[in-house]
Amino acid sequence: MKIKSKRGEQLVKLNPRPLRVNSLSLSKSNQVALHVSDHEGSRLILINLSDGTQTIVNMFEMNSDGAGSEKIDAYNWSPDGKKIAFGIGDLGSSYIGLYNVERKSYMHVSDKEFTLISSIVWHKDGKSFDFVSKGDDSPQAVLYTYSETKKLILKKGSLSKNDEQKISQLTPKS
Repeated sequence: MKIKSKRGEQLVKLNPRPLRVNSLSLSKSNQVALHVSDHEGSRLILINLSDGTQTIVNMFEMNSDGAGSEKIDAYNWSPDGKKIAFGIGDLGSSYIGLYNVERKSYMHVSDKEFTLISSIVWHKDGKSFDFVSKGDDSPQAVLYTYSETKKLILKKGSLSKNDEQKISQLTPKS
């Protein structure tokens, strides 16, 4: 796969080769987030375009059998491109994960289990983000905010279909 950016072209080899590329998103820190699907589910691969290194973020969240999480729901880069937030989990359950590219560190930020995390949008300050989820108890979308400073998720309230669509337009498409 060849990725072109303002900084040039990078030839990227993915191993194992995915069945499908769902989406990709370039960060301000010269990284690409590549959401791919294969026989095991989906993977979120971060590729450093400067040196070609690759990190599969859902390999940090291991299942009881030692395999990575089966799916990535949604993801988005922080405004400075140094962190990426994502919905991660298995069929029927999702959590919020956060990966710091500079520190090469993963953090599981939600204890609550969500059914589907459909959108993630960072605040301009890069210290918090909103995400949209649907829970088991209601098919209606609910807006939550995660604050990195407070290490806390706050429920903001239910969303109309129109508001849910507006927020989804700010998240890389799967």
